[in-house]
Amino acid sequence: MLNCGDKVMNIYNCKHYFPNLLVISIALIPMAIGIYYLFNYQNPFAKEPAKVVRDGIVFLGIGVIFFTIYVASFVDNYINVFIPGKNGQLEYVEGLVTDLSPSDFREHGADEFSVNNVRFIISNNPLSPGYNRTAANGGVISSNGMSVKIGYVEYKNHLYIMCINVLDDQTIRQGTKTGDGSPVP
Repeated sequence: MLNCGDKVMNIYNCKHYFPNLLVISIALIPMAIGIYYLFNYQNPFAKEPAKVVRDGIVFLGIGVIFFTIYVASFVDNYINVFIPGKNGQLEYVEGLVTDLSPSDFREHGADEFSVNNVRFIISNNPLSPGYNRTAANGGVISSNGMSVKIGYVEYKNHLYIMCINVLDDQTIRQGTKTGDGSPVP
């Protein structure tokens, strides 16, 4: 069971990891164009049917390549990050947030911070499993001195945050937000 505990406020638990439909659609669009070209190569308005077939193969190939890369990346993250996190094979660190370096960007950029000399990097990347909301986007880790307990999985030299607990009432009263950006009640 994925849980950092219940000392004060369990702010974030990674409960699911779904494929990103936008990325899949970006791969499916050239595939659909390629299939359309291949099935319509005998179109009477096409001046060069061989060029239509070639273009269809190119579009289909580009779509298949993007789709394959995305699916391979998704399956890799699912097997090596999400499943171990879901099964409770987490490493934990507890302490105060230090060295917080928030990004200045609303949508891009990354927040960096440490808890007991364990360095974390959070970005707004929806393709990555685990916690991915920066302070500029209403993220939980918003200031130095917050007392937290973080459960994480390390994979390919990156620490994926799978659960976050805020450990002191003072931090919660100062306006810390939940993972969905709403204030903690």
